[in-house]
Amino acid sequence: IRLSEMWDKYVERNRSRKRADGWSEDEIDRNIATRRASARRLIELLGDPLMDGITTELVKDNIFQTNDLTLLRTLVNTAVDEGYVHVGNKPKIKVPTRTGRGRALSLRELQVILPQVSDDYRDLILMTLYTTMRLGDFFKITPSVVDFDEGVVYIHRRKNGEPKIFELIPPAASILRRRLLANGGRFFSASYTQIVNRTKQERSRVKGIKLDWTTTSVRHTAMTWASKGGIDLDTIREIAGHRNSSMTEHYIHIDKNRTRQREGLELIASVLEVEAV
Repeated sequence: IRLSEMWDKYVERNRSRKRADGWSEDEIDRNIATRRASARRLIELLGDPLMDGITTELVKDNIFQTNDLTLLRTLVNTAVDEGYVHVGNKPKIKVPTRTGRGRALSLRELQVILPQVSDDYRDLILMTLYTTMRLGDFFKITPSVVDFDEGVVYIHRRKNGEPKIFELIPPAASILRRRLLANGGRFFSASYTQIVNRTKQERSRVKGIKLDWTTTSVRHTAMTWASKGGIDLDTIREIAGHRNSSMTEHYIHIDKNRTRQREGLELIASVLEVEAV
């Protein structure tokens, strides 16, 4: 299968997933349009090669924009998942970290941020810290996937296409219960696109720190704090739900012990001096 054909399959699969997640056709079209320009540049630059002909050397020998590399890595991973490329032939594609996305925030920075953002954004930041959920995961939460007695949220399909059970420590359960009641069974009353568009506005309201942090920074913060607190990397990988070897190649022998995961999340909460008993 060629790169252009893999792109078409990716678009078809992406549409199907986002429809299932409740996206409108207009939102889906805009989402795909942001990647179409990258797809065209990739095909023009690489000459529409066979997917199993995309090698690490080929990637290194060309100059890509960051968005193009991100899409190429996604298409390669999809090709591996669907059996078009053997995992042993998968090229290494290193995507430069965007400013702010890969950095962890300090406790002082969070203490500056939290009082200045809206209640919606504050809850998002805290829930991201307490669960390591991605932004898209919050739009998949309904009462039917939450078990407050067990203290878990079950997301049927995440960004990587796989299900994930998230542990709910007490402060996270409290926020989630309140928001589901306030928003008719949803975490947000607004759409995904509306929340994304508000992100820059929320960040611009914060004075006193650099404007180079995002919700992805908050995920990195949660994992960094857990690691500094002594939680082993295998447990952190399981908490975060990482799957691709390019992201988690140094996380091996995954520990699926829920007690250990909960200890990691409670440690994150304790850094913020939030009681989690």
